[in-house]
Amino acid sequence: MLRLSNIKLPLEHTDSDLRLAITSKLGIKGTELLDYSVYKRSYDARQKRNIFFIYSLDVDTSKNSQLLQHCAEDQQVQTS
Repeated sequence: MLRLSNIKLPLEHTDSDLRLAITSKLGIKGTELLDYSVYKRSYDARQKRNIFFIYSLDVDTSKNSQLLQHCAEDQQVQTS
């Protein structure tokens, strides 16, 4: 399982927006994303007109070990 952090989405996002953010961050196809769960969700309200959710997610893919090697230097992708 991988932990992605600092995934930023608008308040009005959908589940498909969240899935798209995960697959885009990891550079995988939608079919390679097996499951995800929200570890932490917080708000970024520093700009009152532009409030966002900031997610930390536990993600399971069919390519976990390959992604860990590929994203070794990315501080936003870790093992959980």
